[in-house]
Amino acid sequence: MSTGSLPENCMAMTGMDWPGDKPPQYLWANTQELIDNKQGPIYLPVLDATKFLIASLCMMLKTGIVDQDDTRAIRKDIEETFL
Repeated sequence: MSTGSLPENCMAMTGMDWPGDKPPQYLWANTQELIDNKQGPIYLPVLDATKFLIASLCMMLKTGIVDQDDTRAIRKDIEETFL
């Protein structure tokens, strides 16, 4: 997963500064590795980050970057992984 451009994307899409430490350029792990690896990256939910993601997905849907099939696949992956 490419994470190094997250601060720049945050500024470009929202006009806000990245609120935390600068992320690594890349994070090499699959979802299961992130779940299983207790010493690896730790995700701490932040409401503003969740709002940013939702707003980004809405913008991509409105502009045609993603379509309804993409959003269904994303939702299915989230439900299978985290719910």
